[in-house]
Amino acid sequence: MDHIKTWLILHCAMLIYSLSNVCTKMAGMQEVLSVRFILWCGGMVFLMGVYALLWQQALKRLSLMTAYSNKAVVILWGFLWGWLFFQESVSLGKLLGAAIVMGGVWLMVTEKEEG
Repeated sequence: MDHIKTWLILHCAMLIYSLSNVCTKMAGMQEVLSVRFILWCGGMVFLMGVYALLWQQALKRLSLMTAYSNKAVVILWGFLWGWLFFQESVSLGKLLGAAIVMGGVWLMVTEKEEG
C-alpha cells in the first residue's frame, strides 16, 4: 500500500507541475503587470511550491532515476491542457512521439535496479 501512495504522490506532483505551465501560458496572454497577469503568476508560484513539496516526498521513497524518468508523463498532461484550455491540436505525430516517450518511461520503471 505504501508503494501505491508513493506513486500517487509522484504523479500528483507531475499533474501539479503541468498545471503550473498552464498558469505560465495564461500569464503570457495577459498585459504585463495587470491584475490577471499577477494572479496567474501567483498561481504558478503557488503550484510550483506544492509541486516542490510533493517532489521531495517522492524522492524520499524512490530512486532519483525512477522519479526523473516519470517526469515525462507531463507530456501527456501538456497535450490534455493544450487541447482543453488553448484549443491546440494534437496530431498523430505528436501522439506517436508521446507513445515512444511513455514506452521509454515504462522500460525505465520496470527495469530492476542493479546492485
